[in-house]
Amino acid sequence: MELFARPDLPRCHALQHLQMATEKLGKAYRFRDTDTPSARLRSEHGGFSKFLMTFIKRPELEGLVTDLSVRSYLAALPALGREVERLTPSIDGENHPQNVEYPWCSGEVIVAPVDYSFPNLGFLHERRGLAFLKVIHLALERFDTGDGRA
Repeated sequence: MELFARPDLPRCHALQHLQMATEKLGKAYRFRDTDTPSARLRSEHGGFSKFLMTFIKRPELEGLVTDLSVRSYLAALPALGREVERLTPSIDGENHPQNVEYPWCSGEVIVAPVDYSFPNLGFLHERRGLAFLKVIHLALERFDTGDGRA
């Protein structure tokens, strides 16, 4: 959230950091906890929303997520994760060309990520977005201990 608070940075920069962090987090759990071929994992940019679907169902997460405002949004988190995944040009680029890396065409206009507000990610400043970020933080914390396997 610190990058979002900086008025000197375009929103797309903070969003790219969030997208990349969640992508790497999902991959780290999949490298550790699945038998998915490493070559496949290295080449994929998606998978974070699938990771969240598994992570939020872990029994031990029940005791770790004591904040009721976070708990009430758990079921919605994979869909929010999918919105973050779509920031990557290779994810649903045909139907959703808006991404944080490259310009895209909107009719006759070329749009640069620095000039786009990414309204589909406005949730990051809402309660459900804070819940989303708290669970990401929890997944990061739990990785090193091996708890919260996905």
